[in-house]
Amino acid sequence: MYSYLLYYHQLWAYQEIFFGVHILRNDLIISLIIMFLAYLSTIMIYLGRFPKSKQKQSFWIAFWVFLYSSIELINLKYLDLINHYNGWNIW
Repeated sequence: MYSYLLYYHQLWAYQEIFFGVHILRNDLIISLIIMFLAYLSTIMIYLGRFPKSKQKQSFWIAFWVFLYSSIELINLKYLDLINHYNGWNIW
């Protein structure tokens, strides 16, 4: 939905520098691959193991926020796999 609605005013864009530079030239293709492979698999893990008690739910949510934030920070700062535009940043 993000890719469609903000096509001309992107907030971030993925770029491929390791594997398929010639195959994955378009940000839309890279975004779709990430959405359908990475996000769907982690959503299944997140929901499949979601705890019942409120305290464990808080830790579970905090763990996934930390995990996704760490991955984005690594992709942004160290691997240069994502670019931010139009005032968007990791915070």
